[in-house]
Amino acid sequence: MEIVYVHLNSRIPIHLFLNLRRSRKLFPSQKITLISNMNQNVPKGIKLELFTKTEEWFEVEDRLKHPKNFRNNFWMTSLGRFLALADYQNRINEPILHVESDVIVSKDFPLNIFEYTVSKISYPILSNERGIASILFLPNKDSSNKLLEQLHTSSLMDPYTSDMLILGNLYKQSNEVLPLPIGPKGAENYRDFLPDALLESWENDLDKFGGIFDGWDVGGFFFGTDPRNARGRSFLQRDVPSEFSNIRSWKINYSKDREFINLEFNDVSIPIYCLHLTSKQLGLFKVNLPKKRIDKLLKIRETEYSKFYYRIFFNQVLISLLRRIRTWLR
Repeated sequence: MEIVYVHLNSRIPIHLFLNLRRSRKLFPSQKITLISNMNQNVPKGIKLELFTKTEEWFEVEDRLKHPKNFRNNFWMTSLGRFLALADYQNRINEPILHVESDVIVSKDFPLNIFEYTVSKISYPILSNERGIASILFLPNKDSSNKLLEQLHTSSLMDPYTSDMLILGNLYKQSNEVLPLPIGPKGAENYRDFLPDALLESWENDLDKFGGIFDGWDVGGFFFGTDPRNARGRSFLQRDVPSEFSNIRSWKINYSKDREFINLEFNDVSIPIYCLHLTSKQLGLFKVNLPKKRIDKLLKIRETEYSKFYYRIFFNQVLISLLRRIRTWLR
């Protein structure tokens, strides 16, 4: 099995470079690959696999009506990852664990459980409509091809589809998906509209994996939203009523033993195996996570609050200016 990251249409950002280096140190004997459609400077020990856009890529791209000038064609590249993953898996025909660029994993991440006991496409489900590829396990090339079928079906039916909607549709329309457990047992930890069958599945697989997988609930709530979406401002402890998790009622602690974070429930510590750092705070992409900083962020407040990142703000302003200049020059 390989751990695979995907980054398309631009040079890899600093947080991804740090994340690749972090994963290499945590798993020195594990195959780790970055798929990109351009040459990249990657940390030592990371394999770079080049992906060439196919006719299939351009067919899907033509169907979509999202703005193509947004973040290097963000909407297409986010779901285009599925094309790149399928292309690669069809060549190697081995299990793939895809990790998003801003997701960090724990040193005790259950790689062996995925490789030897999981036979279905696996990822977290966030709501009635959306799944997420924060962690996406593809056991074989048939599974990645199944994902491509859903990509084509969804893009034909909805020109404004996204990678998250595609994963949501695949879960609803197929029995070939294992929804990774995202929280503790018990309906009281979720919204009233959580389907009973999904809760039962989560509870069964929580026993199997011995821990949970952050789709974005923990990372987005406690560590902040992506500051690029609000000109440098990241919102923390913001409730998302459309999602299943009643995250404000959860208690999260830093674990010295695991050097990662746990969910505390009924006097039991439940390992969290990955953390989706949508805020992309560079200081968190380290092997040894900063305990004091994390402890401070994990304290529940009564209402949401925000942080401002000047570096992100000025970078976004520069990108906007360059885009306007290019438009004017045309």
